[in-house]
Amino acid sequence: MIRRSPYRVAAPEALDPRERREGRGACRSEQYRDHADLWYAPTRDREALNAAMRVCVACPVRAECLEDALDRDEPWGIWGGLTKRQRRDLLRSRQAAA
Repeated sequence: MIRRSPYRVAAPEALDPRERREGRGACRSEQYRDHADLWYAPTRDREALNAAMRVCVACPVRAECLEDALDRDEPWGIWGGLTKRQRRDLLRSRQAAA
């Protein structure tokens, strides 16, 4: 007899874009999943920041992650391969070009 789960699972297209992205990011892989200290390293720890940004380079959802962080003005951490300062500079350059 096959038992059905009492929990309903939404189809991927029914999830909001952030929920669809989160499970596919390089930062969610086995290797990095438990290393929040890498993504939220102090700004003075350039080695840790650069390590996190290197992981983002080949991430399949990097652009989505960056846009999400820009949309919500994320104040902390590495998102889409950029620091808060880099994201702020990117927003300013986009506004100047508009």
